[in-house]
Amino acid sequence: MGAIALKVYYDKNTGKIYGENSAELANKSVPAITYKSKVALSVQLIKSALITDVYDTTGVVAAEAAIDDDWYHYYEGALTAPLTGTIAAIPAEDFSPTPDVYETGNITLVNAAGLTETIAYTAYALANGVYTFTVSKTLDNTYAAGDICRIVAQKLVVADNTDIDLANIATGLAVVSLDGFTQPFQRWSQGKKEITGTSFALFLKDVAGDDIIPVIFPFRCLGRMFDFLSVPPAPDDYLDPRYALASTIPKLLTLTSHPTPTTALSTIDAAAPVGSWGIFGGYKYTWTGAATVVSVDITTSWSR
Repeated sequence: MGAIALKVYYDKNTGKIYGENSAELANKSVPAITYKSKVALSVQLIKSALITDVYDTTGVVAAEAAIDDDWYHYYEGALTAPLTGTIAAIPAEDFSPTPDVYETGNITLVNAAGLTETIAYTAYALANGVYTFTVSKTLDNTYAAGDICRIVAQKLVVADNTDIDLANIATGLAVVSLDGFTQPFQRWSQGKKEITGTSFALFLKDVAGDDIIPVIFPFRCLGRMFDFLSVPPAPDDYLDPRYALASTIPKLLTLTSHPTPTTALSTIDAAAPVGSWGIFGGYKYTWTGAATVVSVDITTSWSR
């Protein structure tokens, strides 16, 4: 199915958006996406109300975007049993706020020492206030009963770096591919013509993985009259400021040369500077290149 092409002009100084006719977009005239539809959203950065007054962007090498109606990163609870080694389930309770749980998703564990990892779950059950998440994982750390268990919040729509065309970002243009076929969009558009209070957020990043230009404006999310019991795919990405999107790393690391690593990945720790070989923006990686990194293999998440 082809994508619907939309274009907005975003005034970096005021946060206002304009259409191609130079009229300000607000209320019902702001961009929209319908559940199950795809949108190719062109975002042109400008520095005044003149849509030809483009903002010359420098230093942007990666991006991530999302559409949602809240700003939750996670729902926090506590493990009801210790976890170590290879596990098939994660039991937890006492989540706050009340979690919005989907058939598949991601769990982040944090132990008393602050060590953390994120694990995909493929199913869950709820009984007597305890959520039991089905997983298949050999843990990197050990966790005690009572340690933190976080359900990673899912956004209505997420676009990672592979979904964002930055070919013309030097002149302030980013093209974001948005896919409305997601579990949250399906659930929250059920029985509704529109999900209220939704916004689009685009974060443009520099070579260190830091946000240098945030772009945020209202974006409508519309329901669909029929769905034919379709099942959206499992989430493969999420937005959380502690983690870099894996897809951004190869592009960033090809920009500079790095010495051939002499230390095994297992000995690299959190003291290594972000952007050095072995760690970028919260991910450890091994490389498969010589002086210049050409590809990476994401192995495990790591918290700053």
